[in-house]
Amino acid sequence: KRTKDPGMVGFKWAPTEKIPVIVSQVAELSEFYIQYKHTLKDVSTLMTAMKSMYPNVHSPAFPVNIGTLCAVQTGADWFRGEIKQVLSTGAILVWLRDFGN
Repeated sequence: KRTKDPGMVGFKWAPTEKIPVIVSQVAELSEFYIQYKHTLKDVSTLMTAMKSMYPNVHSPAFPVNIGTLCAVQTGADWFRGEIKQVLSTGAILVWLRDFGN
């Protein structure tokens, strides 16, 4: 029986139940990121909405703090991000929340 988990997006599954996932990033054997296949359409819809909205939005500069959520543009695509580190060069390390990289 699947039950909603208010602390997470998604569901809880029984330990023996097979869950359809896609591995989106492998950093090392003990650190990897997955996407539930049942949420892929939602992520795609969100990315399409961001792509159509953000080129028309001019946001003011904001304080760069670790943990700040942001929109990240890579080429013509937009992703949900989280600021992880500000380097001494002024570059910002951003983690893509939906893909784990």
